[in-house]
Amino acid sequence: MSRPEAAAAAMAHEDALDYDVVVVGGGPAGCAFVRTLLRDPSHRRLLLIERATFPRDKVCGDALTYEAIPAIQQVFPELCAMTPSASTTTRQLLVYPGPREFTRHGTPLDVIPRLELDGALWDAVASRGVDTLQGARVEDVLLDGGRVRGVRLSQDGRERIVTCRLLVGADGSRSVVRRATGPVADDYVIHAVRQYARGLPDTARDHVFLFDLEHRGYFWIFPFLRDGERWANVGYGNATDSRLLKERFREYCRSPEAARHLAAARFEGRPVGFPLNLARLTWTGRPRRAFWGPGYFLLGDAAALIHPLSGEGISFAIESGRLAAEVLLDSRIPERAHGRVYQQRVLERVRPAFLSIGAYCAIRLPMVLPAPLRRAYLGLAWHAHRWLGTVEGAVGPVGIARLRPRAEHWLLGLLLAALLLFWGGVALTGRPLGSPYGVRAVLFVALGAGFCLLHARRWQGSRFAWMFAALTLTCSALAETVGVLTGRLFGAYAYGAALQGRLGGLVPIVIPLAWYVVSYVSYAAAAVLVAPLPGRRAATPARALSRALTAALLFVGYDVVADPNHLHRGGWSYPGGGVYLGVPLQNFAAWFVLGLASFLVVERIRRAGEPRPGSGAATLGVLAYVGLLVHESLYAGWIAGHPEASVVGLVAAATVVLVWRGRPMAALRSP
Repeated sequence: MSRPEAAAAAMAHEDALDYDVVVVGGGPAGCAFVRTLLRDPSHRRLLLIERATFPRDKVCGDALTYEAIPAIQQVFPELCAMTPSASTTTRQLLVYPGPREFTRHGTPLDVIPRLELDGALWDAVASRGVDTLQGARVEDVLLDGGRVRGVRLSQDGRERIVTCRLLVGADGSRSVVRRATGPVADDYVIHAVRQYARGLPDTARDHVFLFDLEHRGYFWIFPFLRDGERWANVGYGNATDSRLLKERFREYCRSPEAARHLAAARFEGRPVGFPLNLARLTWTGRPRRAFWGPGYFLLGDAAALIHPLSGEGISFAIESGRLAAEVLLDSRIPERAHGRVYQQRVLERVRPAFLSIGAYCAIRLPMVLPAPLRRAYLGLAWHAHRWLGTVEGAVGPVGIARLRPRAEHWLLGLLLAALLLFWGGVALTGRPLGSPYGVRAVLFVALGAGFCLLHARRWQGSRFAWMFAALTLTCSALAETVGVLTGRLFGAYAYGAALQGRLGGLVPIVIPLAWYVVSYVSYAAAAVLVAPLPGRRAATPARALSRALTAALLFVGYDVVADPNHLHRGGWSYPGGGVYLGVPLQNFAAWFVLGLASFLVVERIRRAGEPRPGSGAATLGVLAYVGLLVHESLYAGWIAGHPEASVVGLVAAATVVLVWRGRPMAALRSP
């Protein structure tokens, strides 16, 4: 008699069942836990319980992300041939109202219906002799002194008790284990509907997202192949009103955007709803409810490990199952620390995804912005992506750039959208609208600093990014402190009351951050303007000096325009005045010397290799510098009353663009 048959026989004969570990739920999380634990099965008696009987369906979007595919391959090596499948694609189409369309490509995405995926995962575990129970419903969790001791379950109309030392809840968003072991009133549960369609055209290969910004949701089309025919998982979910799900689903199915991909496809069955218990983290990055407690673990959807923006959960389910089992297998971890270590490892894995700036800017931000600002944000992002795509000569089939929107793209788009909103208010009223100058400065600088850090990591790596930031912030704070105390570097000056929050009561915190932003975009732009042609040596002392000198000139060129503007805003003042719009020339000389010195140090820490002048990484640096310089130039001419500074800035910005765009095509294509 096999072990699964023995477990069922024990139930039939009313025998008491006792195990070391009982796993409730035979989906990806539960199967990944068991499969990993079987690396060392000798000292554990294990039972896997599934409410349904395989083969069984699980209502879901069926999509496997670029993280889910390797997770399956790692935990279930016997299933490596299953994914990537013939349904794999590397393209996503994001459609916002307008419509504004963005094509994102480069990472593999697969679709395997859960009827097939979950069945394969279950078979991979059951075939290894694990005790299993199918068609067994957990009615309650047994507690003794606040500690979980087992479960009460029913099968074929008979109820039995199963005791255990550890209960693992992997039973989905409606988890019985979760509800029985702690509060659920604070859970963030939304709903979605799904229906299958068949007979799609063979050209329907992209994963399509149609965003419903008004109801904070989206409609999806995930194509896949089944027996040579192209099917699709089609669905809709939102975070505001579950009563609208089927109505909105049908509206989207009839929309021109969906019809373009579905064509004459036929729908099978009816739309079926399902819940999603989305992750909720505190501002410190901790879960609002722990993933463990005395005598139990929660995995996957039962632990609310569903991406709070995209709704994806398969990869996090498999990863949480693997991590939980690895903690139990690690003899170095004492039993009393198992839950704490498990939660810590899961958070290290999921926090970067759940708190992703790129996901927030692409999904949540357009949903929460007021309609006018939302249109400006999406419009600016769309035009920026189209322009960048044209530079790279990669225009997609829907007439938009084949550009991969990354976090730095969205942050720069948000910064430029904020500047655009500022000028929209000026155009309508003749003066700046909204918050005071100090608040605006903090907002603009924070967005700029975030962009610079992410862009530097993408271009030159994390070491360069952090060292550039540390160097600039430290040197600028020291220089500004010495300047305020002595008046010898930049001339005698004092900060105004508009800039609060000061280091040592002297230098506003926003000032070193502003130095960092201007320094970095100047250096990034300079690296493009003096990049070598193909066939010429990149890493030469002359090249490094040329890059540092160009960056220093761009650096001081920005200050020539911006410094008088800050006098007008009340950011600081020069009591003794100055020959250039109230600014002493000594200030600009100090900016040039300090900038050149810091850029020469940067040349010592940067890695070999140049950015392609036509690449997205290089283009963003130029775009950021030009955008900030144009903003200051317009302020100088329109608000501060400094037309000469405005002309200098606009001419400088135009020169940078012309030099960059005038680079030989061979340089634009250089590796």
